[in-house]
Amino acid sequence: MAQQVLDAVQCIFDDRTTPTVRQQAHKLLEEVKESDACLDIGFELLRSSGPVSVQHCGIQLVEHVIRFKWNVLSSDERVEIKNRCFNSIAGLNENDCPHPLIMEGLARCVVEMVKREWPQAWPELIEECEKLCSLGTCQTEIVLFLFSRLVEDVMIFNSVEYQPQSKQLHNALILTAHSLLDLPLRIVELSSSFLGSSPVEKQNLSRLCLAALTLLSNTLHWVPAIALTSRMPKVLETLRLCLESTSLRLAKLSAACLNELATRKGSKKEAEPLLKLLTVHHIQPIVDTLRRVGSHEYEEETYGLFKSIVLLLVPIASTLATLWDYAEFSEDREPVLKLLLCTCLSLLGHPSLYARCMASQAMVVLAKRSAIVPSASYRTAYRDFLQIMPTAIAKIGMPSSSEEPYCTFSRADYDTNTEFLVDLTRMKECCFVIVREDVLYHYAPSYDFMLMWLRSVLCSPEQAAANSLFDCYCSVFTIICDSLLKLDRQTIEGLAETCISQLDMVMKAIDDHMSNPQCLDKLLSLVTGLFPLVPPTYWRIPEYLRSLISLLLVGDSEEWYCVNTHASHQLVKLSSTSQAVLLPHFNLLWNELQKIGEQLTDHMKCNMVDVLFELSNGLNSYEYQHSLTSACLSSTVEFWNSPSIVQAVSSPDNLLAYLGLYDPICTDPATDPSKVKRKQLLFHTSILSSIVNRISLDGNRQTLSDGGFTITDSGGTLRIRHPAFDTCEPLLPVIFRFARNINGIYHESCVKKIHPSYGGHKILDLLNTEKLTIMGNYNQARNDCGDENLLLRTSVEDHIRGFFSDITDNLFILIGRCACRFGWQFYTMPHASAMLQHGLLGNVEHCLDYRFHLLVRKALIPIMNRAQDECFPHLVNPLAEFFSHCYQRLSARWQLVLKNMDEALQEADRDLSDQEVFLEHMCSLMTRDVAALLRAVLVKRAEPKEKFENGSAPNEHEEEVVDQCALVDMSAMDIGGDLSYLGKRLQSSELGSFPSLVLLMFHMLSWQDSIPVLNISSLCHPVVVELLDKKLLDDSSTRHLFSCVLYGVQRHWQLDELLGKLLDLASKLYELFLAFFPNVCKEVLLSIPGTSREAVETFDEKMRKCRDGSMKIPDKVKRTMFKKLVKPIINPHMEFKREPQFRELPPLLRPPSVSTVDLHSESDLRFLFGGS
Repeated sequence: MAQQVLDAVQCIFDDRTTPTVRQQAHKLLEEVKESDACLDIGFELLRSSGPVSVQHCGIQLVEHVIRFKWNVLSSDERVEIKNRCFNSIAGLNENDCPHPLIMEGLARCVVEMVKREWPQAWPELIEECEKLCSLGTCQTEIVLFLFSRLVEDVMIFNSVEYQPQSKQLHNALILTAHSLLDLPLRIVELSSSFLGSSPVEKQNLSRLCLAALTLLSNTLHWVPAIALTSRMPKVLETLRLCLESTSLRLAKLSAACLNELATRKGSKKEAEPLLKLLTVHHIQPIVDTLRRVGSHEYEEETYGLFKSIVLLLVPIASTLATLWDYAEFSEDREPVLKLLLCTCLSLLGHPSLYARCMASQAMVVLAKRSAIVPSASYRTAYRDFLQIMPTAIAKIGMPSSSEEPYCTFSRADYDTNTEFLVDLTRMKECCFVIVREDVLYHYAPSYDFMLMWLRSVLCSPEQAAANSLFDCYCSVFTIICDSLLKLDRQTIEGLAETCISQLDMVMKAIDDHMSNPQCLDKLLSLVTGLFPLVPPTYWRIPEYLRSLISLLLVGDSEEWYCVNTHASHQLVKLSSTSQAVLLPHFNLLWNELQKIGEQLTDHMKCNMVDVLFELSNGLNSYEYQHSLTSACLSSTVEFWNSPSIVQAVSSPDNLLAYLGLYDPICTDPATDPSKVKRKQLLFHTSILSSIVNRISLDGNRQTLSDGGFTITDSGGTLRIRHPAFDTCEPLLPVIFRFARNINGIYHESCVKKIHPSYGGHKILDLLNTEKLTIMGNYNQARNDCGDENLLLRTSVEDHIRGFFSDITDNLFILIGRCACRFGWQFYTMPHASAMLQHGLLGNVEHCLDYRFHLLVRKALIPIMNRAQDECFPHLVNPLAEFFSHCYQRLSARWQLVLKNMDEALQEADRDLSDQEVFLEHMCSLMTRDVAALLRAVLVKRAEPKEKFENGSAPNEHEEEVVDQCALVDMSAMDIGGDLSYLGKRLQSSELGSFPSLVLLMFHMLSWQDSIPVLNISSLCHPVVVELLDKKLLDDSSTRHLFSCVLYGVQRHWQLDELLGKLLDLASKLYELFLAFFPNVCKEVLLSIPGTSREAVETFDEKMRKCRDGSMKIPDKVKRTMFKKLVKPIINPHMEFKREPQFRELPPLLRPPSVSTVDLHSESDLRFLFGGS
């Protein structure tokens, strides 16, 4: 038999073997693993003189027996296996150079025995390992492998499943920690003092040292301080010797050990041993080695060691900051700080972005320690840092560039430009944090640096603007100016005179260089930094504002357009950062902008509207903002009320005809009438959105009342009214109809009428940017050379597709903002519910999946998050119909994705196609958004602290808030065991759509993405409680819902947190269903293959006692009991299998109807819930 196995292994590794023969060989090995002869065959293969692959297969057979058959072996058989393993180890001869795979395999076998027997049944383990070490270097290396693997499994990965044994092993390792430290230290010491005479001896010693350092690295992080303190000198000396070794692998492992040492977690007491590390005697060798291998020319061999040492900077800085106040550290701390800061400053000039990033992070740690900042070493280093920082943060050396030597280092660290830019942004932010922290402590050095640079710019503006580092210096200048604004008023007033003189010189430089657009563009960046530091009473502010406004129209070329746009953006920034300075001059701004308003581009008009309404918030006047809204939107009101627009938005056909898609394509933009129409639609939606968004109603009650923003309704409730509502109210029906028909343009009847010159349905396809966004590759394409052309809109077709993308996005954001900001005023409109149901959500069944995702994220979730209780009745019907559609859309996509994955798994050589991967990503996006919407709808809101109706949303963009809601785990929110009013109303038998909502939630539990499951898992229990209260469940529906939870357990068993939530849900539902359907859940559990009937009966009996109050079982215990019960479906060996685990259960995902659910069909989902 052993010979057959040997032949099978050699057959598997033979390239000439046919697939059929190789499959038969694998089958033979599987049969051997389950046979009684497995162990003997394994040891026989291990003793054979054949290839390493044969011996390794023998070890795997032995390990299989130990791992999976140990509990059924007798004591004598266990002892025999242990003795045979130890004899195999003892029989190794170092002169034969046994393969590392064989030594590691033998170590694994012993580790598996140790995990099952030590310390109770194997107290002599340490002594036996010491005897093995005395036999030779091979045996010593295996012992080191053994303890390294044991420490990893128990202390690092905590992979021992049986918790009592895991605790025993943990305690035993803690007790033997001193031995685990002494063994590698003694081995390295002996190896360094022994000079091997032959290459084999030298190789064995080198491997021995590497294994010793690996064990030391795994041990240093957790070993108790009491065991480490007395050994610290020897540890540090050993690591110093290895770090200075000529062996790069040894030096790299030494750096890893130092990293584990410096990142020890726990109380300050656990960090005390590191006091011995924080001396110049021990830090200097680290710095010397860093300088030795830190060449500015890339060397592949040494760069890995360089990065390992650079990685030490942050933990050393953190330890230094933690132990700074220790009395015994007072003499060493200043020299160590100086050495560390000098090293960081040196690395900020290194071509490697990775090194600069680590150095900046280390300096941030020090900058945030208030006791360190005043030290002389830090003050000196900070001044040097200001000089180095602008060069350090420059965007130089992307992997795709040719800027040597920077790009060579970048290619070694980053696969794409996007990864490079992420680290560059992180490094910039670290540098800016250092500046902010220091300005708050002592502003003078930063302020002096700012003035010195500014004076050098003003001496020769054209030369400074041409400097490639101008933008870097300017960003530092801006950060310093913004940080100065956080100082106390007296300090800012003391700086005013200097800032006024600098602003005068900047504005004079702008006037002197009106013929140089490149120079003007750079100088404009300086204005927003200085303006907020100038007192509002300065007499030249009106003159400067006129000058900035005039730059909106200067020139007529592409270069000047950049200046115009930059000026508009700077005015927008000033409206928020310099409101106190600009507010006294509001009328001046309004009058000047009225004069030139018609000459501005649409983009600049929207920017100027942002400026006016951001400033008008400071006036605190309802009447003023009301009249300003009316004036700014006069043309917009006229546009939306024009007969042509009313006709265009009346149906999808009319809309496409209005946009010219039914006529031949016009390739000349100058004569294309539809281009003007597209621009008008985009502009008049954008300007509405800007005004609604910029008006802030976040003041307190008294402030808003003083400004005239409040009224009292007939019930005596004080309410806030939005200044833009009266102007926007007549437009809302048209805008909601527009949204309905934008959704409907994808209907087949519309697509067929599109003129063939547009390419038919392709003209309504997604942009490349949207496709890349779905796949998560947008940033990569934007940053990588060669891919940026994918994002450009070059053809007429691209511009039309871009229009549909932009207008859909604008519409959903606008509608979401209107409902959120207008609040109660919106819902008092006569047809508010109808506008939502038939406007925003009209034709939703026709829109593309990506547009559907935007609708949920940009409109529905913000609306639900901001809706007050009194608004809920208006939302019931729209949401009931919408969730029915969600179930149909998502269930169809889920089935298709799972079908594709099943087919790919069945065909081993087939990967998912690009289209199938795209569908999977799109499906995940939609599922996440719908899960976030479900939480927003179903979670009961906390009671407001004061009875005061605020109809506005926060100033932050709703879509940004929604992104966070959709992408992070919101399941930590406690729903209080109850549902919201909406949640209860949507589960009413009067609404035929309630089964869709419930099935949508429970089927989502088995979707492969964990984020939506985390978001809705805590909602399922209160939903079921509500269904039971209303008697809407029967046996079959209960069985189906409980099965869905078990499918979720099977799908997500790898994630401990999520698995715990699903097990909690399953145990709660089991207990809940006992009172209504006593045997249904038990029958489902019994239908799981491999489940013990006795275990199920025992669990059922305990749950019944818990239900009737005769026994109390904590939730944690229930979860553990249920986990043991369903262990067959969370077996790790089923990770790559996709086979049904339940017999005679309804399918997980039921095929949806073609259009809507037929309420009178015998197959209606309502029958699952006992409906009629």
